[in-house]
Amino acid sequence: MAIARRSRRTEVNIWPAFVDALGQLVIAIIFLLLIFTVAQFLTTDALSGRDQALQRLTQQINELTDLLNLEKRSNEDLRLNVTQLSSELQGSSAAKDALTTRVAELAADKRVNVIDACMTAVPSAVRQGGLTFLVGGQKAFFERAKPHLLKMAKDAVHMGPLGCGNVSKLFKNMVTASEALIVYEALQIAKAGGVSYKAALDPLTSSDPAVTRDNPNANCRGNSRFGEWLAEFRTFVADREAGRPDAMPALTVMRFPNDHTTGLKNGFPTPQFMVADNDYAVGRLVEAVSSGPYWKDTAIFLVEDDAQAGPDHVDSHRSVGLAISAYNRPGALIHKFHSTVSMIRTIELLLGIAPMNQLDASAIPMDIFQETPDLTPYKVVLPAIAADNLITQKSKNKAAAEWMKKSNRQNFAHADMADPNVLNAVIWFACTGNGSNIPQAAQLPAYQAMRLGIAKPDNDETRGSKKDDDD
Repeated sequence: MAIARRSRRTEVNIWPAFVDALGQLVIAIIFLLLIFTVAQFLTTDALSGRDQALQRLTQQINELTDLLNLEKRSNEDLRLNVTQLSSELQGSSAAKDALTTRVAELAADKRVNVIDACMTAVPSAVRQGGLTFLVGGQKAFFERAKPHLLKMAKDAVHMGPLGCGNVSKLFKNMVTASEALIVYEALQIAKAGGVSYKAALDPLTSSDPAVTRDNPNANCRGNSRFGEWLAEFRTFVADREAGRPDAMPALTVMRFPNDHTTGLKNGFPTPQFMVADNDYAVGRLVEAVSSGPYWKDTAIFLVEDDAQAGPDHVDSHRSVGLAISAYNRPGALIHKFHSTVSMIRTIELLLGIAPMNQLDASAIPMDIFQETPDLTPYKVVLPAIAADNLITQKSKNKAAAEWMKKSNRQNFAHADMADPNVLNAVIWFACTGNGSNIPQAAQLPAYQAMRLGIAKPDNDETRGSKKDDDD
C-alpha cells in the first residue's frame, strides 16, 4: 500500500538582521572616522606647533649666524687694519732708516757723531718715569751720549750699529700689536661665554681656583682637603698674631691623593689635570705657611704614597721626596742614602722625640739644613693645562679607546686598589701617546737578593769546582 504525504515548505526572512548588522557597521565606521578626524586635527595642531618652534629656532640660529659673521668680519677688519698698520709702520721705519743713514753720512762729512735713540716703556713704567732708550750707533758714540740720555730716561741700552735702535723699536711695536690682537680675541671669547670685559681685564676680580667653602666663585666653592686645612690654619695664624695661645699642633699629617690619578676613565679628569691639581694644592700649602708667622719654625716634608712599581732607570722602588723649609742649604748636593725612614728620623729630631723602633733609630737623618733662615715667601704658580685635556672624553682613536676600557675596569674607590702595571701603562700612554712603549721597571740586585735570596750553585758547578781544586 502506498501512502503519500504532502510536504510543507517553511520560508525564513533574514532581511531585518542584515539591516541591523549593516547599521552597526556603519556606526562603527563613522566612529572610526571621527577618531581619525580628531587624531588628524591633534596631529596637525602638534605639527603646526613644532613648525612654529622650528621656525623660531631657525630664526635664532640665523641671528646667531649673523652675529658670528659680524664678529668674523670685525676680526677680519681688525687683522686687516693691523696688517696695514704693520706695513705702513715697516715702510715708515724703512724710510726712517734710510733717512738716518743719509743723515749719518752727511754728519760724518761735518765730523758730527750720530746715533738713533728710540724710547720705549709700558704705560705703568711711563707713569713711574721708567722710560728706556734703545740706541743704535757706534759703541763709542753711545758711551759719550749715555750720560745725557740718562737725564731723560731711566736706562739706555746699546742695540748695535746705527739703525738698530729703530729696528728694535719696530720689533717691539709689532710684538705689542700682536699682543693687542690676542687680547682682543680673548675678550671676544670671554664675551661669548658671558664674561664682561671688565671682569676679564681686572685681575682683582679673578676667582681663587682653590676649592674652599668661602670661595666667591660658585664653581670653586665646596670641600677639599686643602680648603679644610687652610680654613683651620688661618685660625691658628689669627690667634698667634693676636697674642693668643698657639693652638697649631707640632705635627700635622696631610694627604693629597690626586697624583694617583684615575687613568683614562671616561668622564674623569685626565692624569695631567689630576697631577697638576695635586701639585697646585702642595704649592698653595707651602705658600700659606711661608707667607705667615709659622715659616720661621716650620718644615714641610713630602713623599709620594708609593713608587707604584713604576719605570725607573735605577730602581722601581725609588720615589720622590721633598723637604721644604726656610733653613734649607741652597744648592747643596748630598751624597748619602736617604729613605722614607730617614725622613721620619729627621722629623723626630726636629720635634725632639725619641725613635719609635730600631729602624728609625739607625736611619741617617737628612743633612740639608743651615743655621740662618731665608724667610722669603714662596709664590705658587697655577699650572697650565690645555682646555681640551681636562676631562677624559670618549675617543674615536682605537688605541685610546682600548686604554679607556682598561681604566674603566680598575677599582679607584680606594687607594692602591688598581692594578699598578695597567695604571702605569695607561698614564704612560696618556703622556706620550701611541707608538711609545713603557720602559721596563729596573730593580737593584740588592732588592732581588732580598726578595729571592742568593741562589745556590748548581751541582755540576760544585763538582767542577771540586775537580779544579783537586787538580
